[in-house]
Amino acid sequence: MNEIPSNFKFPEVKPSKPRESSSIMITHGLLSSDCKVMLGHRVKELPAFPNYWAFPGGGVSRIDKEAVNCLDVFEESDAAFIGILRELIEEVGLTPLGNELILVKDSYRKMIVERKDAWLKLVLDGKIPYEINNISIISERTTPPFATFRFSNKFLHFHTEGEIPDSEFMNGTEFDEVRWEYPHILLQEWKENKIKIPPPIVTILNELCELLNEYEYTVDAIEEGKLRENASMGEKEILFAHGVECLPLKTSTLPPAISTNCYILGFPKGQLLIVDPAAKHPDELNKLEQRITQLKENGCEIVATLFTHYHSDHIGDLDAISKIYNAPIWTSSETSSKIPELNSERILTDGEKIILDSPQGKMTLEVLITPGHCPGHICLNTSAGIVSGDMVAGIGTILIPPSDGNMEEYLFQLKRLINLKPNLLFPSHGPVLPIPKKTLEHYINHRTARQNKILNVVKQEIGYVNEIAKIAYEDTPNAHDALSIQQTLSHLLSLEREGAITSNGSTWKIN
Repeated sequence: MNEIPSNFKFPEVKPSKPRESSSIMITHGLLSSDCKVMLGHRVKELPAFPNYWAFPGGGVSRIDKEAVNCLDVFEESDAAFIGILRELIEEVGLTPLGNELILVKDSYRKMIVERKDAWLKLVLDGKIPYEINNISIISERTTPPFATFRFSNKFLHFHTEGEIPDSEFMNGTEFDEVRWEYPHILLQEWKENKIKIPPPIVTILNELCELLNEYEYTVDAIEEGKLRENASMGEKEILFAHGVECLPLKTSTLPPAISTNCYILGFPKGQLLIVDPAAKHPDELNKLEQRITQLKENGCEIVATLFTHYHSDHIGDLDAISKIYNAPIWTSSETSSKIPELNSERILTDGEKIILDSPQGKMTLEVLITPGHCPGHICLNTSAGIVSGDMVAGIGTILIPPSDGNMEEYLFQLKRLINLKPNLLFPSHGPVLPIPKKTLEHYINHRTARQNKILNVVKQEIGYVNEIAKIAYEDTPNAHDALSIQQTLSHLLSLEREGAITSNGSTWKIN
């Protein structure tokens, strides 16, 4: 947990209301053995899942909902279908007609890209067809509460048996490439960390592969409702990468975050390492118990629990968790000393390896001791990416406590993580971070700029920490005063250790 004053009151934070959205899985191939799926490569500038391969789709707009009233064949609940027809044209220039995909004229597509309401006008003018008869809903998923952008998403399906037209790409759209591929090959490339696929699409592709193995014909496997039945069964795991499952647990952490990510590391039916099971509330303990029970029933073995550091929003109810599963606890020496009741059975050191075995092979985790945010803070480096704890956040920010944090050490460790060139970052709060270098450089530049600003304020002979904080954080008016003062103090202590400033106990001045 980011250290805060003892009298600080957390504002109540509720998960943002999800926006309605829709995505479509388009399949091609009569025989199940020939079935291919269309995925688009999302451009790197997108805020959500940049550089990922995903189904076409997007948010259902107000214009899509208004269009329902103008088309007799649609019902009010069908705005998701209108949204997907519009998005298909925007992103790949295609639209369904019967059981085929047809190419839409570039001029019409450009009109729709520039103005969403152009889709309805073109339909009413008879310039482009609209059909939803062969489109079905196969799943409905809601983005987890930890996400910055939350969607209640309908996953639709359309099967084409016609010739696949070539898609062309247009500036201002989300895709820069389209690929038709066998689902098992996509999953294999994902497992080998060659491509990135959003978690819900990974589970749908897994379910699709299972059904294709059971049925001879693609349509039989999907259209008889089997995929929808499978996709609707129970809570779905959040797979950030192969061997990296995220189980968000609600905690008393620093807003806007409302949960701490518990990570389940390891391959199916193999050895697992549970990282930061932070559950304390009965509901969250029950959530943890349900998932652990499923994993054990699937043949998994929990070898240990690892705590990344000793802040309270990372340490769950140890007695309650021990009743859910028994496993030795592994920590750094600093975490073990700070919380003796952990009874750490293994003290982890920088550079040592953790090997998790499975029928699919071994998963290797390299221990990285990365102090700065907290003494003895642990990251875990894997081929899929780095479990980064509180070095960075997928939502909100990271505070460096003035009591036991160290700003210059924190910046040094961020640079160390950059040098490892991770594929992904798996933070303790918020969603997976898809472009690690960009994220880490942002943190370094932001902290360096803040420290320089604080130094310049002290040069103006402003010495009291609350006055320094007020000026240094004038660009973030929504920052809580107590927290901005804490961070200002951390920067001041760093500048003092560097010899740039000094304090007489109440005020600061330039050396």
